[in-house]
Amino acid sequence: MDFLDPAKKRAHRRRLFAGYFLVGVAILLGSTILVLQSYGFDVNHKTGEVIQNGLIFTASAPESSTIYLNGKENGTTDKRLTVPAGDYTLELKRDGYETWKRSFTLEGSSIERLVYPVLFPKKPKTVEQHTFKAAPLFTTQSLDRQWIVSQQPDAITKFDVFNANDPKVAATSFTLPADTMTASALPQSLSLVEWSTDNKHFLAKHTYGDAFEFIIVDITDSATSVNINKTLSITPTLVTLRDKKPDKLYVYDGPTKVLRSADTKTKQQTEVLKDVVSYKSYGSKKILYAATDPLDATKTNIIVKDGDKITVLKRSVQNGSYLLDLAEYDSHWYVAVGVVEDKKVYIFRDPEVLPSTNSKISASIYSVLSMEKPTQVLFSANTRFLMTQNGNKFAVFDAELNKRYTYQTPFAIPTETKASWMDGHRVVVNANNKTNVFDYDGINQHQLAQATDTMVPMFDRDYTRLYAIAPSATTPTKTVLTRSDLKINL
Repeated sequence: MDFLDPAKKRAHRRRLFAGYFLVGVAILLGSTILVLQSYGFDVNHKTGEVIQNGLIFTASAPESSTIYLNGKENGTTDKRLTVPAGDYTLELKRDGYETWKRSFTLEGSSIERLVYPVLFPKKPKTVEQHTFKAAPLFTTQSLDRQWIVSQQPDAITKFDVFNANDPKVAATSFTLPADTMTASALPQSLSLVEWSTDNKHFLAKHTYGDAFEFIIVDITDSATSVNINKTLSITPTLVTLRDKKPDKLYVYDGPTKVLRSADTKTKQQTEVLKDVVSYKSYGSKKILYAATDPLDATKTNIIVKDGDKITVLKRSVQNGSYLLDLAEYDSHWYVAVGVVEDKKVYIFRDPEVLPSTNSKISASIYSVLSMEKPTQVLFSANTRFLMTQNGNKFAVFDAELNKRYTYQTPFAIPTETKASWMDGHRVVVNANNKTNVFDYDGINQHQLAQATDTMVPMFDRDYTRLYAIAPSATTPTKTVLTRSDLKINL
């Protein structure tokens, strides 16, 4: 019996251990290969050279497109490409559309996500959807991009409403109650402050002569529209929505530098802050503001107030003009402070809460955008990018990659014209009687359709239609609302 033979038992044990060893080596080699592959390492089967790969994820809208990588066709979008690390130029092409193109360096084991490209038609089909009696002086669009509201040119209290998502639906009209806006024989105008997230109310500033007032317009029930000045018996310098609610407000009085919260239903007002020079609110409790330094009236401190928590961003800034904004991206808070006189926009990330405004410590600056006389700071729809602008000069901060881009457009943009974000990755602006669009870093610039420079570009929910106020193509003396299809055969 072999199991009683000591020599055979030893030989069996050696074979068993050898088998265990070989299995262990196989597992180790397999694990090593898997780890190396997870870091992108591979073997070039032509040369036998060890290389390191990266991944490229692609997608395009409004339709799929053909991928060209360094000039070679490589399938269609909604595809993952595994390629060696190196320099690449990726082009997306589809018949009837402008080519989308980007050059980049792909690092080994890294991922390049090009899932945001939009291809625009070379010749968008444009129709005239509505003819106005005269050029409207005020047009705005709801945050969900469903409603376009245009003031009728012959009466400041009358408005037309268009459904951007369904152009077959006939336009409706509404008229504000007579006491909503102060009657005046002086020149009058409306300017948008902001929309409520209910997409039914918007806050506007009504200017008549040298005076002005603020109104909340309800586009679904115009009879409930509110004149804030009359309702609260105040003459504020600025009014903004608190947490984007139509009945919750922040009202600011410039002469006294006092910021109050107000409720149009209860008509109650509560003092929130003193010595305020400028402010920007976020939600119901967070406020970014510039306040006069209590120790030196010629200086200003930039502060974030979140409930009872105080964070001082910058101290003793020379009195001047400020551009303020804040947003959350990828679980981090980013705060933008544009100091016009400094020719800079300071960016703070997750600034620490300090014990009091009297502390000598201020927050650490995360990044800086340089800009001569910036006119605005604005986060993109996905809050990843922060843009500052002066005419046709732009500077953009990328929060995901902590990168900065500076560029200027080849076409002129008046200093008073502010570009806006079309979506999370594209900038759009009406200039030179055209709607112009380009990527966050200035590339892939396209002109889409005729448009009046003073009006903002407007889109439907899915960005398949562009709306614009423009002179009629058939009767240039008339002004129309045009609709341009951004998807062929829509």
